[in-house]
Amino acid sequence: MDRHAEPTTLQSLIQSPHDAPAPAPDPIPVSPGDPADLRRKRRRAFADRLLALSVYLPDHDRTLVEASYRDALRVVELAALVHGRSPTDTQVRAMRRRIRMLVRRLLNPRFEFVLRALVNTEGIPRAPWSPLRARVAREFFLQGRTMRAIAFDARVSFYLIRRHRDAVEGLFDMHAKRSRARAQDDAQSHAETRAHA
Repeated sequence: MDRHAEPTTLQSLIQSPHDAPAPAPDPIPVSPGDPADLRRKRRRAFADRLLALSVYLPDHDRTLVEASYRDALRVVELAALVHGRSPTDTQVRAMRRRIRMLVRRLLNPRFEFVLRALVNTEGIPRAPWSPLRARVAREFFLQGRTMRAIAFDARVSFYLIRRHRDAVEGLFDMHAKRSRARAQDDAQSHAETRAHA
């Protein structure tokens, strides 16, 4: 089945283009807040967000997220593509864990914080980030590499990498506190406006 083909509707299967249109049955009233429709929209929004963030993952991880959330491949199908025609239960479970781990990383607020900080948007201070700190932030928080692997590739000590990782964590905590304080101030001013209205 071609996944890129136009979606086939039930009506297009029943009726050829040359047939006269059949009288439409009485429509079933669907409320605008139909729970099934809302669930579909939420799932689509969730998938779109993951796909947008997955652009910053390493290629092999991005491919897994795209196959799962854009192409709607099941975990068994993904495991079969990676490991061969008949993946074992262990391989399927490992693939499921891998995808879960990637989703957790993408949804971790540190991922977006580091992403925005590296491109210097939304007022996140970029100046104190040395090239090594930026590398640690990118490889640890975005790419999911271990501190030991980063230290080995950068030819520096593990403890220096950990110091930079901790510094990024500290910057994230300060940013999160400021964001919470702003949100509380906005909520309070909104409540006061409504009280005076």
